[in-house]
Amino acid sequence: MRLLLSLSLLTACGPSAVEQAVRSAQPYQVDEVELVGVTRFEEAAILEYLHLGETSAWPWGETHRYGQALVRTDGARLEALYRAHGYYRAKVREIRIEALEPGRARVVVRVDEGPRTVVRAIEVVGSDAKVDLETGAPFEEASLGTVGGRLREGLREKGHGLAKVEASAHVDRGAGQADLRFVVEPGPRLRIGGVELEGLDAVPEDLVRRELEFVEGQPWSPKLVERAEQTVYA
Repeated sequence: MRLLLSLSLLTACGPSAVEQAVRSAQPYQVDEVELVGVTRFEEAAILEYLHLGETSAWPWGETHRYGQALVRTDGARLEALYRAHGYYRAKVREIRIEALEPGRARVVVRVDEGPRTVVRAIEVVGSDAKVDLETGAPFEEASLGTVGGRLREGLREKGHGLAKVEASAHVDRGAGQADLRFVVEPGPRLRIGGVELEGLDAVPEDLVRRELEFVEGQPWSPKLVERAEQTVYA
């Protein structure tokens, strides 16, 4: 029994198979990270996106490890991050691991950001609604859906409760320009024909209906729906 107990303690104190694999792939403790050529992002944003980080100087702080096995993956991830923000010609020139002493290293990330893509043209099909974006503005993939969403909400505010907007972009990477297209299906202007009530166990239905008389027959809008909901829950 004593022998088994001793072996169990030794096993528990030693590194697990997972820890050994991590140390094999990431043999260096990272003491410093240097970003060269990076102007679009703060260092913290880059380090959060990649497998990189600087080891805390405090003994109880977080330890970051790194190795050559992660270089290719991180290079691809960083270029993808730049593309998402309109830098389609960005290139990670190198991710270099400089050994400082056994088991410790400094990592240098060198980036050529290239030109930022800008909006060249904007086309709205199916509606005379305007988008709140101008030609010449920086283009980012995430902003395409955001602008399309605001266009749809503007139509909903005007009573088009079933409005749909499909947003797309053609990017000319060589020219660093993007042509945006928004296909709009406004749908009909809606009116509120009636009110259906459910779950009024503790409240008389006729009382609630009297409070909601102002709704029926009115043009539909998100604000009117919100007002009706506030009336019910007041």
